[in-house]
Amino acid sequence: MPKKLKIADQVSLKVAENDPPVVYSKQRKPALQNGFERLLAYASSTKERYVLSKSGRTVKLAWPGVQITASQLAELLKGLPRGLRIDGATRFGSRSATLSYDGKLRRGRLAPPAEPGIILVWTDPEHSFQELEKGSQELFEPEGECLGRLVLETSRQRAVARIYRNPEQKKPGFVLLRRGEVVQSNDWLETLEHPEEARLCQVVVEGDLPWESGIPSAFRGRFRKLARLAAQKSQELLQTLPDPKENRALIPELLESPKFSAAVEALRGNLPPLPTISQVLDLLQAAGGRRQISEIIAL
Repeated sequence: MPKKLKIADQVSLKVAENDPPVVYSKQRKPALQNGFERLLAYASSTKERYVLSKSGRTVKLAWPGVQITASQLAELLKGLPRGLRIDGATRFGSRSATLSYDGKLRRGRLAPPAEPGIILVWTDPEHSFQELEKGSQELFEPEGECLGRLVLETSRQRAVARIYRNPEQKKPGFVLLRRGEVVQSNDWLETLEHPEEARLCQVVVEGDLPWESGIPSAFRGRFRKLARLAAQKSQELLQTLPDPKENRALIPELLESPKFSAAVEALRGNLPPLPTISQVLDLLQAAGGRRQISEIIAL
């Protein structure tokens, strides 16, 4: 029987001993308007992400893994929203092609990609790339060890939560995803009285829900339990890390380093005296970073 992480009597989280990290598809599938449907249809077989960039009068899209023939490229160029001109190049296996279309199809001068894929370049485009720009944004990838998963479900709503733990976690908190894209992130959403206690954990929740409004009321209790579990698992990992006192000698080295001295000099008048900075760093180090700034200010 698989182990379970206890959250409450009726809620448990299976330990992901053999559960691979969650992977979110990097391919954007919703149908788009303005003539981009054919492009996305050709790209349906690849999980690679396209890169959209702008420079002066041109917009360039590079999409690795999309393999289309010369005739398919010609169809694509004729059907895409254009502007002054659109150039395209493709590599399909060992074959390549480059074409240009400005109302008439011509042989192009755009260099084909080195690996299988397509490149498209619009000159003076007459349309918006808003949907394509949204699709090319970086999607979320969790960090650290996946401790387990929990299905959150009602008769109308469903989401899957996973807890990730990393001793070097840079973005602790909840990450709320919809179709692989981040809606809210890096916040414990008022589920913890002392959020710093869970600083080594990240709770990733994926579901087609209105995350813009925060936690659905039906899941608030579960979110609080997930947050408390994250704090527990974070504290357990902290106990295995080296004693912060062993690294206390690093503070004088930092204060004496040329780079730190230059930074202090640049901020002269906006920083407390060096002895105060040293004391604050010492307090943070002694507490393993688990003290809030408000507590330190009150000292």
